[in-house]
Amino acid sequence: MEDSESCRIAIVDDEPKMTRLLKLILEEHFNCHVETFNDPTEALKRIQTQSFDAISLDHRMPILTGMDLVKMIRTTAGPNQFAKILLLTGFRDEAECVHPALLENLIFLEKPVQDDRYVRWIKVLLGPQL
Repeated sequence: MEDSESCRIAIVDDEPKMTRLLKLILEEHFNCHVETFNDPTEALKRIQTQSFDAISLDHRMPILTGMDLVKMIRTTAGPNQFAKILLLTGFRDEAECVHPALLENLIFLEKPVQDDRYVRWIKVLLGPQL
């Protein structure tokens, strides 16, 4: 790892235990600044103003689903319009959409997810900047 933080990652999940766990996992494996959000509307406000190298979204959340967030991020000009997104879901059929532009830089990861698998897919999203 480098001495300074090399990337920024946002985690959005309505369960505080899950955001804490995922943040710990990412901080253990990457030298990144990790921001967590348990309210998808608050997350959207931040994502529309702050650039992230990767965004991890839970699909099933109250108010806005992960796929709702993907649609809003992709269809609104902003720093993350083309961001790399990992969508965690136990309901992939429900989360799928047919619009190809929304699927660009989007990886579906089925729940329950093991730590090593989550880390491996975040590495894929972050790519050569690590």
